[in-house]
Amino acid sequence: MVQSAFVPSVMDLACFPAGSPDRARVGRSQRSAFQIMAQKCELCGKGPQYGHNVSHSKLRTNRRFLPNLQTGHVLIGGKLVKARVCTRCLRRSTSGRP
Repeated sequence: MVQSAFVPSVMDLACFPAGSPDRARVGRSQRSAFQIMAQKCELCGKGPQYGHNVSHSKLRTNRRFLPNLQTGHVLIGGKLVKARVCTRCLRRSTSGRP
């Protein structure tokens, strides 16, 4: 009897923790279809920027600069809301909560 390899579906992706070896088996095209969490500030819209790592030999490889997103309580429309915001917006917020 031939045993087939386990290939999780897109909906199974949420069941695996971030470092799980089973999560790595999901193809890149399937991962992009099921977005886990946006890397974007909910207040100012700051997102990832692109640039280069430059080695000693000046070899350039692509990299992403991700915003420093934290979950915090911020005032949106007069209400205290829990949101993923960048640290600049978190400092700017006058929620009065740590």
